[in-house]
Amino acid sequence: MRILFSFVLLCLLVACSQNQTNRDEYEWILTADPENDATSAARSGDRTLIGLSGMFVNIIPDVTGNPCNKPKDVRYLRIDDVIDSYAETKFNALAPVYAEHYNYYLRKYFNAKGQDICNS
Repeated sequence: MRILFSFVLLCLLVACSQNQTNRDEYEWILTADPENDATSAARSGDRTLIGLSGMFVNIIPDVTGNPCNKPKDVRYLRIDDVIDSYAETKFNALAPVYAEHYNYYLRKYFNAKGQDICNS
């Protein structure tokens, strides 16, 4: 009986710690600043755009209406089609907005320098 109780307790602890890890994975976007993040990346020479990846789609959000056709570097944020938590729901709602604005400011920085990062 003691072994069974220990096993159940261990399972609960693992489940709770996994939930906290997932929550931390999604919470960063609540305080992220896409303009500051993009400008810092651009100043260091990072031309990586942010895309969204889901089960049925990989896109690079763009607020200007001129999407990037062949960018060399893209980092994809994973948007889950099966939502497991409130934190994940918030992340899925904010990720497209963050990516759009991050990409806008990154492109704006490099366009001002006469560099096209979209078709590199």
